Amino acid sequence: CWGRAEALVARAACLRRDRDLDSALADCDAALELFPRFPRALFRRALCLLELQRPMDALAAFEGLLRVDRKWPRLLDWLVRALAQIRRQDANGGSRHGAGTQNFEENGEASTANEDYYAVLGVSTDATEAQLKRAYRLMSLKVHPDKPGGSAAAFHLVAAAYETLSDTEKRQFYDDGVDLNKKKRKKDPYDSSSSESEDEEGNKKKSLREEVERKYFPENYKFWPFGDPFINKRRHQARKRKQAEQEKARKERMRGNRRAQPWWDGHDDWDL
Repeated sequence: CWGRAEALVARAACLRRDRDLDSALADCDAALELFPRFPRALFRRALCLLELQRPMDALAAFEGLLRVDRKWPRLLDWLVRALAQIRRQDANGGSRHGAGTQNFEENGEASTANEDYYAVLGVSTDATEAQLKRAYRLMSLKVHPDKPGGSAAAFHLVAAAYETLSDTEKRQFYDDGVDLNKKKRKKDPYDSSSSESEDEEGNKKKSLREEVERKYFPENYKFWPFGDPFINKRRHQARKRKQAEQEKARKERMRGNRRAQPWWDGHDDWDL
């Protein structure tokens, strides 16, 4: 039985690589019927669910793996990815955006926000750089505006997906859901200079990664049984920092306005 379970999980990995996700999921389920606490089967089942645009089920599967083996490699990263995909689907009204390049606006401009870029390119969530490049070439040719059935919107969406996933830093930010906490006025949601947002009181919001880590791995943080005793002090310091930054920006604007003002402005003819 154990050998059959291992064979099923190995075949599931091959089927997932070939993008036959339904068959891969069926093999993982068959392996888990034999050994319900088989960690590798739980992990690969969660990956298949995530790539099938079923992040809620994927999150539950990762949670099941967490109960079996808390030290599974990079489990925190996958929990963050699943929750980020849930948030992106919620932002799209619960629709499975990113299931392909079919999801784009009719007005000729693709909506690149809250998309599953891995699904747009048709690659696995752990795709290598070479796999991303190959998928981008194939998809860009397929949806090129000059090709039958292509469109500028889909082409732009594919280009945006590749631009994000081919850059190591942007890909990490995307996987961590950093763009979900960005303020909409930011032109580049993956700008590392503004990876944290603030609430109305000027306090830094918890990142998605910190939120997940505190929930599933609380042992990584200090425990305050009666709450953080310095929370009011930190809020006061945050407000002071924000006020100081605003005052500094105001003085710089005034200094710039004075430099741009002509030397004769404010004088009448008799003063010259």
